[in-house]
Amino acid sequence: MLDRYEQVLYCSPAEFERRWAVAREVMKDRGVDLLVVLEGSYEGYSLWLAALRDPRCIILPAEGSLVAVVEDSVLRKKIYPAHPDIEFVGEFDPGLLKGRLGPGRRRIGFVHPEVLRADWYDGMVEALGPFEIVDIGIDLDASRVVKSEEERFLIGESCKLHEKLMAAVPQIVRVGRPVKEITDELIYTACELGSGGHFVHLFLMGYGPQDEPGGLEMGRRKYPGYVLRPGDRVYVLLETNGPGGHYCALGRYAVFGEPSAEMRKHWDMAVRAQANAARMLRPGVSVREVFDLNYAFIEGCGFTTNHQNYLHSLGFQYGERPYLNDPSETVPLREGMFYLAHPVIMRRYPGFDPGMADGVFALDTFFVTREGGIRTSDFSQDLIVLPC
Repeated sequence: MLDRYEQVLYCSPAEFERRWAVAREVMKDRGVDLLVVLEGSYEGYSLWLAALRDPRCIILPAEGSLVAVVEDSVLRKKIYPAHPDIEFVGEFDPGLLKGRLGPGRRRIGFVHPEVLRADWYDGMVEALGPFEIVDIGIDLDASRVVKSEEERFLIGESCKLHEKLMAAVPQIVRVGRPVKEITDELIYTACELGSGGHFVHLFLMGYGPQDEPGGLEMGRRKYPGYVLRPGDRVYVLLETNGPGGHYCALGRYAVFGEPSAEMRKHWDMAVRAQANAARMLRPGVSVREVFDLNYAFIEGCGFTTNHQNYLHSLGFQYGERPYLNDPSETVPLREGMFYLAHPVIMRRYPGFDPGMADGVFALDTFFVTREGGIRTSDFSQDLIVLPC
């Protein structure tokens, strides 16, 4: 299934040519003739440029074919290039760079130069002579996360998947079911709707009595076997990809029976805080500015928040810069960026340890526009009330 998924990205050759043109424009602006992408999987560079998750590095010259260096085991598979100008090789050969640099130029642009292997660097010096490393990652991030028409189509398909999955919550999330069993069904249903591949981020969190600190298992360890009961609350976290591989996100609280006054108060504030952040998602504003102003807004309303990264773009992986708590957080936003927003409202519980707290948040995705962030889903922002 993973091999099949890698080949079904639904992008046209023209879309890949557009992406390479975006990268080359940034290269031109920074005065580099060659781009070397290292660690391209985490932020989705490998899929965005070469339609394959596996490359150890990607080499994009100012002109000519893109080269993806892959493991021999990958090269032995039948790879169907998404574009005729993508070349796959099994070893990093510094000679590949020499033939692709302009005469007399020794400025090479990198994404994640901090992970350049010593033997690769030594080989480059031997083949090219002294050269300058230019980190163009943040500049390229700010350009590539502006979504094209084809990418917006993929986003729309992913949003439909998330809406269908959240609409199924009353049938899947029921009293008497273990948390782990529900999470397994959410993942299975998402895959049936067209999600899949490398990363599926679907689970329940914050479960337990709605006026007690919630269970904060994040789906990365074995669930404690908790079985949902009348009066419980549970956060349904949907962050996955849709047909074609583009990510989206949607998160809501569900409550068995009538929501308590405290539960409703904190949820309503979470929705207000998200709307306040979203209205500031305009071109020219940085996510740091959005966070700082929203932080003051939340405290001015008598609540507290945390410093979680709740503003970042989405693509073929779950995180794309610019995002909070990163050097890119001061980069001005651009129209057409696709952003997740979920400011957290901290909730404490009388009668329990004052140090015990959890966060309440509404999770949605937005497009950056001149009028502010436009939500990509029409799914209700009310608490989901489930029968006991």
